[in-house]
Amino acid sequence: MQPMPTAHNPEPTGPDPQALLVATHLAPSVMPLYRLVADRIGERLGRPVHFAVADSYERCAQDLDHVCFVCSIPYLLLARSRQIRMQVLAAPVLTG
Repeated sequence: MQPMPTAHNPEPTGPDPQALLVATHLAPSVMPLYRLVADRIGERLGRPVHFAVADSYERCAQDLDHVCFVCSIPYLLLARSRQIRMQVLAAPVLTG
């Protein structure tokens, strides 16, 4: 198994130009879930997926990816300061 690419450790050859670029900024414990979601989106779009683990929210501000999985508070802070141009597609609903 190859190491997961990160912002500071990208894949040596770079992603396929047709790839859907997806980054997660969330806890490693939920990474398999977001990897699964990214793969399903890629399958539905007929595109390969380049999945990266971001090591900074600066990656969102740089608009490097098509999809970013982020927590709500950092998103709100970045949006309020107009550091990102991101559209929220989904948010978790916590119960219990």
